[in-house]
Amino acid sequence: MLPMAWRGPLLNLCNTAPVLGTSQVVCIHDANVFRMPRSYSWCFRALYRTLQPIIVRRAVRIATVSHDAARQLAQHLPVALRDVEILPNGHEHALRWDAAAAQVFRETPQTRPFVLVLGSQARHKNIGLVFGLAEHLDAIGVDLLVAGGDGSIFTGTETVRAANIRMLGRVSDDDLALLFARALCLAFPSLTEGFGLPVLEAMALGCPVVSSDRSSLPEICGEAALMASPEDPGAWLRHLTALAGSSALREDLRGRGRIQAARYSWDETAAGYADLCGDLS
Repeated sequence: MLPMAWRGPLLNLCNTAPVLGTSQVVCIHDANVFRMPRSYSWCFRALYRTLQPIIVRRAVRIATVSHDAARQLAQHLPVALRDVEILPNGHEHALRWDAAAAQVFRETPQTRPFVLVLGSQARHKNIGLVFGLAEHLDAIGVDLLVAGGDGSIFTGTETVRAANIRMLGRVSDDDLALLFARALCLAFPSLTEGFGLPVLEAMALGCPVVSSDRSSLPEICGEAALMASPEDPGAWLRHLTALAGSSALREDLRGRGRIQAARYSWDETAAGYADLCGDLS
């Protein structure tokens, strides 16, 4: 209905767009549905695999959020790499979150140090790797807190039960601010990401990051995180143990993370979209 209600240019920021529209700028954040299809339901895969090639052919400009995502799109969709505009996510929204308003520990306080895991339990998030380290973390007095819930588009993954795993469910942005402030680190072991916004949010709020070294994540993290293969649990355990035992390492990563996050600005990205949309007028 949208192209009939509005005949002018359209800006679509979230992977899809009206197939009847032609004067459009569309942001497609990743090609995960092609790279990791088992993470998604059959219906979702069928929709995206049908819809996105049509959108790419009809849109005036295609944008995405990282250089790696642009390469993914060029590999899986009918668009040349040179024709994909890279306009990354920004960090400023996280600075408005208020840890003082958090409710996450109000009923059940958290007494031990903890590693934080965010996001759904979709297969490409690979959080089973961190779950597999739970007993080792427990032995050094560290808990594992998991914030977030599964979306219906994702297929399930097995979880591990351990005494030091605390499932928080859905949390507010203010809760996230407190979690980032108190965590030893954010552990982000994804197999593929178009951008990895939680990594940027963590760095913006001074939370150390241990990240996968796959897809866009080295690009986003730069030199501001500890990196490891998402298929090497031993490397992850070494990084987490080092962070638990060294306040100096944590402080170093906090400082480097804030500097790295400041390089990603919503203002600059908005200006980039304004330029793209101005070309449609």
